[in-house]
Amino acid sequence: MTISSEVLRRVHATGSQQDWVVTTPQLKSAGADRNTVRRMVRSGHWVPLTRGSYWVQVGRDDRGPSLRSRVRGALLACGPEVVAAGPTAARLLGIQGLPKDDGTLHLAAPPSHEIRSRPGIHVHRTTLSPTARMTLRGISVTTPVRTCADLLLQSLGWRR
Repeated sequence: MTISSEVLRRVHATGSQQDWVVTTPQLKSAGADRNTVRRMVRSGHWVPLTRGSYWVQVGRDDRGPSLRSRVRGALLACGPEVVAAGPTAARLLGIQGLPKDDGTLHLAAPPSHEIRSRPGIHVHRTTLSPTARMTLRGISVTTPVRTCADLLLQSLGWRR
Protein backbone atom coordinates (compact mmCIF):
# COMPACT_ATOMS: atom_id res chain seq x y z
CA MET A 1 0.00 0.00 0.00
CA THR A 2 1.39 3.41 -0.91
CA ILE A 3 0.75 6.79 0.61
CA SER A 4 -1.88 8.79 -1.25
CA SER A 5 -0.72 11.76 -3.29
CA GLU A 6 -3.17 14.00 -1.40
CA VAL A 7 -1.67 13.04 1.98
CA LEU A 8 1.82 13.56 0.60
CA ARG A 9 0.80 16.96 -0.80
CA ARG A 10 -0.56 18.05 2.61
CA VAL A 11 2.56 16.82 4.42
CA HIS A 12 4.83 18.64 1.96
CA ALA A 13 2.74 21.82 2.22
CA THR A 14 3.18 21.82 6.01
CA GLY A 15 6.85 20.80 5.90
CA SER A 16 7.76 23.45 3.34
CA GLN A 17 6.74 26.12 5.87
CA GLN A 18 8.77 24.57 8.71
CA ASP A 19 12.23 23.68 7.35
CA TRP A 20 10.75 20.39 6.07
CA VAL A 21 9.77 19.31 9.58
CA VAL A 22 6.35 17.97 10.57
CA THR A 23 4.98 16.80 13.90
CA THR A 24 3.00 13.67 14.66
CA PRO A 25 -0.25 15.67 15.12
CA GLN A 26 0.38 17.43 11.79
CA LEU A 27 0.91 14.08 10.06
CA LYS A 28 -2.31 12.77 11.58
CA SER A 29 -4.15 15.92 10.47
CA ALA A 30 -2.80 15.39 6.93
CA GLY A 31 -4.23 11.88 6.90
CA ALA A 32 -1.11 9.81 7.65
CA ASP A 33 -1.84 6.99 10.09
CA ARG A 34 0.75 5.15 12.23
CA ASN A 35 1.37 2.49 9.58
CA THR A 36 1.99 5.15 6.93
CA VAL A 37 4.46 6.92 9.20
CA ARG A 38 6.28 3.65 9.92
CA ARG A 39 6.51 2.82 6.20
CA MET A 40 7.79 6.28 5.30
CA VAL A 41 10.41 6.10 8.09
CA ARG A 42 11.52 2.60 7.04
CA SER A 43 11.85 3.72 3.43
CA GLY A 44 14.00 6.70 4.50
CA HIS A 45 11.59 9.34 3.18
CA TRP A 46 10.80 10.65 6.66
CA VAL A 47 13.54 10.83 9.30
CA PRO A 48 12.66 10.91 13.02
CA LEU A 49 14.22 13.97 14.66
CA THR A 50 12.94 13.79 18.21
CA ARG A 51 9.89 12.35 19.88
CA GLY A 52 7.00 13.62 17.83
CA SER A 53 8.78 15.25 14.90
CA TYR A 54 10.06 14.11 11.51
CA TRP A 55 12.19 15.56 8.74
CA VAL A 56 10.44 15.12 5.40
CA GLN A 57 13.18 14.32 2.94
CA VAL A 58 12.46 15.92 -0.42
CA GLY A 59 14.63 14.40 -3.14
CA ARG A 60 17.82 12.66 -2.08
CA ASP A 61 19.84 14.63 0.47
CA ASP A 62 22.62 12.47 1.83
CA ARG A 63 23.68 15.20 4.28
CA GLY A 64 20.60 14.63 6.42
CA PRO A 65 18.58 17.27 8.21
CA SER A 66 20.17 20.67 8.69
CA LEU A 67 20.77 22.24 12.09
CA ARG A 68 17.71 24.45 11.48
CA SER A 69 15.56 21.39 10.76
CA ARG A 70 16.83 19.54 13.82
CA VAL A 71 16.17 22.55 16.06
CA ARG A 72 12.78 23.17 14.46
CA GLY A 73 11.80 19.55 15.16
CA ALA A 74 12.81 19.79 18.80
CA LEU A 75 11.05 23.12 19.31
CA LEU A 76 7.84 22.01 17.57
CA ALA A 77 7.75 18.94 19.80
CA CYS A 78 8.51 20.91 22.99
CA GLY A 79 6.24 23.90 22.66
CA PRO A 80 6.63 27.68 22.60
CA GLU A 81 8.24 28.02 26.05
CA VAL A 82 11.46 26.34 24.84
CA VAL A 83 14.15 28.14 22.82
CA ALA A 84 17.47 27.26 21.19
CA ALA A 85 20.28 28.39 23.50
CA GLY A 86 24.03 28.31 24.03
CA PRO A 87 26.11 26.90 21.18
CA THR A 88 23.00 25.93 19.21
CA ALA A 89 21.66 29.49 19.28
CA ALA A 90 25.14 30.80 18.46
CA ARG A 91 25.36 28.62 15.34
CA LEU A 92 21.90 29.69 14.21
CA LEU A 93 22.84 33.35 14.82
CA GLY A 94 26.04 32.92 12.77
CA ILE A 95 28.43 33.59 15.67
CA GLN A 96 31.94 32.52 14.66
CA GLY A 97 34.75 30.88 16.64
CA LEU A 98 32.75 28.09 18.26
CA PRO A 99 34.17 24.67 19.05
CA LYS A 100 33.37 21.89 16.59
CA ASP A 101 29.69 20.95 16.66
CA ASP A 102 29.20 17.62 18.45
CA GLY A 103 25.60 17.37 17.23
CA THR A 104 24.02 18.09 20.61
CA LEU A 105 21.13 20.56 20.57
CA HIS A 106 21.13 23.02 23.47
CA LEU A 107 17.68 24.19 24.52
CA ALA A 108 16.55 26.53 27.29
CA ALA A 109 13.34 25.55 29.08
CA PRO A 110 11.54 26.91 32.13
CA PRO A 111 12.28 24.96 35.33
CA SER A 112 8.77 23.47 35.36
CA HIS A 113 8.75 22.30 31.72
CA GLU A 114 8.49 18.53 31.24
CA ILE A 115 11.25 18.17 28.60
CA ARG A 116 14.35 16.39 29.87
CA SER A 117 17.88 16.09 28.57
CA ARG A 118 18.59 12.94 26.58
CA PRO A 119 21.19 11.84 24.05
CA GLY A 120 21.49 14.59 21.46
CA ILE A 121 19.54 17.19 23.47
CA HIS A 122 20.86 19.13 26.48
CA VAL A 123 18.16 21.05 28.32
CA HIS A 124 19.23 24.09 30.33
CA ARG A 125 16.73 25.04 33.05
CA THR A 126 16.30 28.78 33.20
CA THR A 127 13.68 31.47 33.29
CA LEU A 128 14.15 33.73 30.28
CA SER A 129 12.80 37.24 30.24
CA PRO A 130 11.00 38.26 27.04
CA THR A 131 13.99 40.52 26.23
CA ALA A 132 16.36 37.51 26.27
CA ARG A 133 14.58 35.68 23.46
CA MET A 134 13.86 36.43 19.83
CA THR A 135 12.59 34.74 16.69
CA LEU A 136 15.12 34.11 13.93
CA ARG A 137 13.44 33.12 10.66
CA GLY A 138 10.69 31.33 12.56
CA ILE A 139 12.86 29.69 15.23
CA SER A 140 12.92 30.84 18.88
CA VAL A 141 16.47 31.51 20.05
CA THR A 142 18.15 33.43 22.82
CA THR A 143 19.24 36.92 21.76
CA PRO A 144 22.85 37.47 20.67
CA VAL A 145 23.63 39.20 24.00
CA ARG A 146 22.14 36.38 26.08
CA THR A 147 23.76 33.75 23.85
CA CYS A 148 27.22 35.32 24.24
CA ALA A 149 26.72 35.62 28.01
CA ASP A 150 25.76 31.94 28.20
CA LEU A 151 28.78 30.93 26.11
CA LEU A 152 31.11 32.99 28.31
CA LEU A 153 29.71 31.48 31.49
CA GLN A 154 29.93 28.00 29.96
CA SER A 155 33.60 28.57 29.06
CA LEU A 156 34.24 29.56 32.68
CA GLY A 157 32.66 26.32 33.86
CA TRP A 158 29.42 27.79 35.16
CA ARG A 159 26.20 25.89 34.58
CA ARG A 160 22.93 27.59 33.76
